[in-house]
Amino acid sequence: DFKPYYLNSILKRIRTTSLILIFNLFISKDIIGLFSLFMKVTNFTNGLFRIIEAFFMNKLNQYNFKFAFKSNIILYSSSLFILNLITGIIYLKINVNQYYFFENLILSLLSFSYIKYIYNRSTLLTNYNNKNLNFSELLFIVTISIFSLFMFYYNLSELKYLIFAYFISTLFLQFYIIYKHDDNLEI
Repeated sequence: DFKPYYLNSILKRIRTTSLILIFNLFISKDIIGLFSLFMKVTNFTNGLFRIIEAFFMNKLNQYNFKFAFKSNIILYSSSLFILNLITGIIYLKINVNQYYFFENLILSLLSFSYIKYIYNRSTLLTNYNNKNLNFSELLFIVTISIFSLFMFYYNLSELKYLIFAYFISTLFLQFYIIYKHDDNLEI
C-alpha cells in the first residue's frame, strides 16, 4: 500500500529539482537565480496554506468539514492569491529592486487551483490512491521537459518564458488531480 506513496515522494523531489536542472543547461544563471526567488515566494506562501492539506489528512475532518471548506474555497483561494501577489512584489523589490508585477500576477493565479488541488490531494492520500498523484507528478515532469525542448530549440531564454512553462506545467499537475479526483473515495 505504501510503495506508490514513496514513488510519489521521489517524483515530487524530481519535479522540484527538474526545473533548475533542465533549464540550467541553456538559460543563464542570472535568470535561473531570479526564477528561484519567485519559487521561494511561492513555496513560502503556499506552505502557509498547506495546513489545509494536513487538516484533511484525517478522514473524520474530511467528513465533518468538507461542506464548510467547499463553501469557502473562493475565500481561501482569494486570500492565497493576494498573499502570493503582495509577498512576491515586496520580496522581489527588496531583493532585486524591481516589482515584477506581471510575473507575480501570473504565478499568483495558480492560487485558485492550488487550494482545490491540496484538498483533493489529501483525500487521495488518505485513501491510498497514489496512482493519480504519481501520474500528475509525471505529467508535470513531461510537460516541463517538452517546454524546455521547445524553449531550447527556439532560443527562448527569458524569464517570462520560464515562468510561462512553470505556470502551464503546474496547471496540468493541479487540474489533473482536480478533475481526476474520485468523489466516491471520500467518506
